Order: sequence, then structure tokens, then C-alpha cells
Amino acid sequence: MGNVSLVWAMFTGIGSTGSTFFCSNCPVRILFARSTDGGQTWSTPRTLSPSADSNPVGYPERPTIQTDREGRLIAAWEEHSGATVQQSEMVAAVSIDGGQHFGHPITLGPASDMNQLPGASFPNFNQVALAVDQSTDAIYAAWTNEQQIDSSHAHGAVTLVKSTDHGQSWTSAGTIDVPGRTAFHPSLAVARPGVAPSAGTTPGRVVVGFTALTDVAFSTLPVTGSVNYLPYVVASDDGGSTWSAPIVPSGAAVSDPAASAGFLNDFGSEFVGDYSSLSAAPDGKTFYSSYSSTQEGTGCAAVDAYRTGSGPLPNIYTSCAPTFGNVDIHVAVIGNGP
Repeated sequence: MGNVSLVWAMFTGIGSTGSTFFCSNCPVRILFARSTDGGQTWSTPRTLSPSADSNPVGYPERPTIQTDREGRLIAAWEEHSGATVQQSEMVAAVSIDGGQHFGHPITLGPASDMNQLPGASFPNFNQVALAVDQSTDAIYAAWTNEQQIDSSHAHGAVTLVKSTDHGQSWTSAGTIDVPGRTAFHPSLAVARPGVAPSAGTTPGRVVVGFTALTDVAFSTLPVTGSVNYLPYVVASDDGGSTWSAPIVPSGAAVSDPAASAGFLNDFGSEFVGDYSSLSAAPDGKTFYSSYSSTQEGTGCAAVDAYRTGSGPLPNIYTSCAPTFGNVDIHVAVIGNGP
């Protein structure tokens, strides 16, 4: 039986919406629990965030956790820190005793994001991706930063940082950018030569996956044809000092977010999901990149009208093509990285 570590965000109380779901004024904590018997039993949950945050514009959220080769646990999450939801930072806390204690959260860097991107209406949840080089113990983290570039446009790119001292300090590992597109939903993996790689000093290949949406003006309506998105992957063979040019995985095609059904199936907004991930095979060279796609979906004029307030709630079975709402999870095999 192996060890399993788990982190999650706990919403407490009832907010203005009448539930804890998307509660904007509920105290939230980042919690940790561990199982040493393969999930049969679990430790008492432990709070990792400094306090139960009830910031009315944000809260700690979307945690992730990784383990290095010596068994250290590294947990990371987004911590809203300012007067607006765009003023946030990514933080990480480290445990050297199997989760009995965690150090105070250390800032990885600022995180500026928009809940919805121009020309689209799907929820754009920013999230930190985390991966450990199991040979060198280097830790990598990635997330997106979106900045307003003029009065009517914004642009976002992937921010990367790296730690070579077991998470005690972090330095920049570059920025990944696709001109004309805003990145969102990044994922991260490091090559793993074997199930239990031996210690070494040569960095393993690092691969970053993300999705990127067409940059358009803030005033662009979220209707069919306004924007589209594509998945991308990049790689570094020198520990994040340099990165390959972003490429689109084989088989991927442009996706229109307007082809998706609404969040909670209410049709009032788009929902493409946040199911991007990357994993490394134990052969040390193959990666698997998953991403959500509407490339086989079709937009619907009646739904567009409803979403923009110019039409009634439609009957999608009579008003839309059968492929409306077709959002799939695709997996691309990246041999030897991009």
C-alpha cells in the first residue's frame, strides 16, 4: 500500500447565492489529508492556508500537491490578496515530515486573471500547475497572467517559476506566449526515466501544455464565430532556461467555445471545462496531454441570441444542430516532447 496526499478547498457557510457553490463571501480554507494505507484511512484534515479567508472578492482556491524524491510534500494554490479578484498570488507550502507540519506559504509570484475572457463567457479559473523533476528534485510551477494592454484589449501568457532548494525560494523559468492568443488552463510534467529515477544533476525534459483563446476587444459578444481556442505544448531540455516554440498537438483543431452548452446546463453561458493535464510516462520520453475541445461541436444561433439577451430560452432539440454542446476530452501523445 502506498502513501496518498490530498489537498482541497473547503467552503464554509452559505453565501448570497444561497449555497456554498461559487460563494463570494464564504470563508474558505485549503486543507490537507494523507493516507498511508492506499486510501483505506485518512489523517485528520490539516489547514494549510494562513486563515479561513472571507475576502468578499476572492479566497484561496484550486490547490495541487506534489512529492519530491526524498518525500517532501509541496502544496500550491492561488491566494487572492487585493481589493479586486484580479489581484492574486500563487503560493506554496512545504512539509518535510510527511504532512505533519507545513511551513508558512511562500509566494511564487503575482497572478492576474480575468474570470471571463473577451468574446467568451465560460468560467476562466486560474490554476497553478506543479511538477517535480524526480532526478534533480527541481520543482516547477506554471500559471497564467492576463494583463490589460490598452483601453479595449488584454492579453495573457503562461508564467513559469522554478525552485532548486526544495521550495524555499523560487526564480523565473520564463514566459510562454502565443501572439494574438491568451493562454489559460496550463498543465505541467517532467520526464520520468523509470518508476523510481536515480538521483542526478541533468535536468529532465519539462513539458508545458495550455490552451489559448483568440484576443479580441472587450466589447466582443460571446457568440458563434467570435473567438476560437487551440491547445499548445512547449518543452525545455535545460531546466527552463529556454523553451521550444509552442506547437499544436497532432489531431487538434480550432474550437469555438460558443458550441458548448451552458454551465450547469442552463445555456446562459458557455462551459468548456478546465480538464487540461499532462503526465509523463516512465520511459523518460513520452508525455500525454489532455485538453477539452469543441472541434466537433457546432454553435447555435438561437442559443447565441439567448445568451446575449436578444432571444428567448430555446428548445435546443428543435433549434440547434445535434452537435451543439459537443465538448470532448482529447488526449495527445507527445513522443519525445514537442
